[in-house]
Amino acid sequence: HFERLFQKSVKSLRRHLENDEFEKFGIELSQILSSINLLENHWDKDDKLSTYVQLKNDLREKVQNSTQSLYTLFSQLELNDKSIESLKAWILKMEIIKNEYTLKQHIPLEEFEKLYEELIKKTVCYFEDINTKIQKLFKEEKEKSLGGIKELFEEMSRIRKIPIIEIKTSGVYHATLEMICGYIQELRRDVSHELNLILQRAKNVNCSKLCDYIIGLENSKWITAFKENVYSNVMDDVEKELNDYCKFAFQKLKTLPLGIENFANIEEAYRLVEPIEGMESFEKLFKNLSSSTYDIKTKLNDKVNENFLSVEEFLTSCKEKSSKHQSLDLTKAEKILEFLEACDQIKTLLPLAVDKLDNYKTFFRSYKKNVESR
Repeated sequence: HFERLFQKSVKSLRRHLENDEFEKFGIELSQILSSINLLENHWDKDDKLSTYVQLKNDLREKVQNSTQSLYTLFSQLELNDKSIESLKAWILKMEIIKNEYTLKQHIPLEEFEKLYEELIKKTVCYFEDINTKIQKLFKEEKEKSLGGIKELFEEMSRIRKIPIIEIKTSGVYHATLEMICGYIQELRRDVSHELNLILQRAKNVNCSKLCDYIIGLENSKWITAFKENVYSNVMDDVEKELNDYCKFAFQKLKTLPLGIENFANIEEAYRLVEPIEGMESFEKLFKNLSSSTYDIKTKLNDKVNENFLSVEEFLTSCKEKSSKHQSLDLTKAEKILEFLEACDQIKTLLPLAVDKLDNYKTFFRSYKKNVESR
């Protein structure tokens, strides 16, 4: 009868161990040890103590194997939700084991404490490795890194769902979060500054860089899940500003006199159109911008090219008069030459006339020199 009850208790203990019911395991292990001592004259005590020792070793093996089996998680490229939940669940169980009073009577809990600390250490190291990747990516790619940082930072945040890891990584986590948020704020200022330079028609504006800034900000939307009032949707604001400028430039070009006698206005036209030159970088972001910039360039081309018909006619007339030794119109030639010199600074905007421009200038310089020598 006692033997049957003993074997029943052993089976119950193994079931508790299999189900990670460590508190129940400790209670029943104490009960079985008491029975062994109490009934030492009714059975083979050494045999029963051997079973008791084996049960303790089974517990040790269970905890050690379960802990070390989790080490393989840290060799993965990423800890997914399932992996983190497994890690969290076991760490919480380890915290119960190493503090379980009923187990302390049978096994020095320092054994479990050591396994627990090693697992925590490996988890924190994995977390810090992710942070190192973030720092490296940020240093190498700056505004282009924010999309890639997203997945890494989200993984860090998932790992911090483990309470003890949340505590131990608090400093690193918040320092990295503030670094990212600070840079996003800096990007917002850079976008605003560079956009103002475009609208003020400043020289040497790096539109390609501004485009990278804007894309970087767009790739930072995810930060709102971790800190509010950091991300700002600049896309709509930038698109409106650029479109408003294109409308202004187009209307201004329509009314700006650009005849041969108005050569002084060529510089103003150039300053109007110059910002448009860099806007190709934005066309992948704003679908309607390309048609607006095309219209502006076409308007400038059309208005300037109208004058080249007059230039061609006067050039033909000059050649005829020169061959007949007739008087030459120096005043008009000088005006045309001034107009051509003004066009020279915007020849990159005049693809239809650029081939003729140098030939025209060469002719009228020679023409002027010829007239003045008579």
